Amino acid sequence: MLAMFFILLLYIIFMVIIHEIGHVIAIYIIGGRLKRFEYSFYYIRGIFEYPDNLTFNKYFFFTANGVIIQLLVSLLVVFGVQDFRVSSLAFFYLCVIAINLVPLSMTDGAFIFKAYPISKVKKVLWLSVGGLFLFSLFGLVLLWAQYDVELENKIVLTFFYIFMLVMSIRRIFILNTEEDYGT
Repeated sequence: MLAMFFILLLYIIFMVIIHEIGHVIAIYIIGGRLKRFEYSFYYIRGIFEYPDNLTFNKYFFFTANGVIIQLLVSLLVVFGVQDFRVSSLAFFYLCVIAINLVPLSMTDGAFIFKAYPISKVKKVLWLSVGGLFLFSLFGLVLLWAQYDVELENKIVLTFFYIFMLVMSIRRIFILNTEEDYGT
């Protein structure tokens, strides 16, 4: 169980770094630059200098690229890694990725919505969040369909999934109390 917790912790740290790398790649593609990284025990984030000719499309690409890169890496892990524990974590982590698309507070979804504040954008963001939650649940179904996985591992991974799901939903409620961008 301790090894599983360690794998989970490493995977989360890896995915946070991947998210920020996605933003760094995008900022250079659109003509901006990375000023520095800020980090603490709770977060890591890049401080960026945007190009003078920043359009909505460039801003959208930059903002969404952190989540896009995380999704691509998660899908590569799901379909490319043979270890059921790691591929299960990749499925389960989709609910954490979904938090970044919530159009509230200081998430990437909120920044996209603020740049283009129409109800259609907000609906697409919320549908994406719901879709990622449902897709992450598929990982749990696949886990329990595995006949060669020990019951103890299934229980531990199910506990981790439920924990990640509850923490993700809790975070959405916290974001909602911080600021709601309406529409």
